[in-house]
Amino acid sequence: IGEYVLMTGKVEIDFFVNCVKTLVLMKDKLDIEFKCCFISNTLEESEIYADQIEVYMESNMWELYFYDKRNIDIKEMVHEYIHLNKNSYPTREISKEDQIDPSDQAQ
Repeated sequence: IGEYVLMTGKVEIDFFVNCVKTLVLMKDKLDIEFKCCFISNTLEESEIYADQIEVYMESNMWELYFYDKRNIDIKEMVHEYIHLNKNSYPTREISKEDQIDPSDQAQ
């Protein structure tokens, strides 16, 4: 496998998104722990790694990423983790003031 870099960490992010039911802007957050293994992109097309997304190294499973010319693109990795872990259908909790009484709708 040659040179590799193992990286563990946590991404904590707060962001704003629209509720899919009400379209009201709301705050959401993510706390994502990650374990990544970066290997040279020269191995990306090899039979062993061509279809792999994880690799077993040092008694653990690691998400597999590739680096180019000894440069690791952390931005791409973090972006992927956020995209894969964010709530696709965010909804806000409705407060008591926002709730509609069904008896009021009958009028």
